[in-house]
Amino acid sequence: MKLNEELKGKKAIDFGCGVGNDTKFLIENDFFVTCIDKNSESKELVCEKLKSSNEYEFINEEFKDVELPKVNLFYSCFSLQFINPIDLDNVMKKINDSITPKGFFVR
Repeated sequence: MKLNEELKGKKAIDFGCGVGNDTKFLIENDFFVTCIDKNSESKELVCEKLKSSNEYEFINEEFKDVELPKVNLFYSCFSLQFINPIDLDNVMKKINDSITPKGFFVR
């Protein structure tokens, strides 16, 4: 992934962060990252991988229930397809509302 220079030092969401590889990349590129994953094992793996960083927070919650902070970059790799179709419109509205003007949605 190549990042726009205007985004450096901004806030990002890693939606469905898994083991935190993309989160780590974002932190290394000056983002504060909100990691979101419903899997509690994911939280353990991410916290271990990023133990030397304080540039992230982890939210262990279902996509349909999570409150999303305002961010400049919303990143979701291989997670949107796991949203229950019944909840999809609501989740997509939350995502749209979380992205700042001139922000980016990467999927």
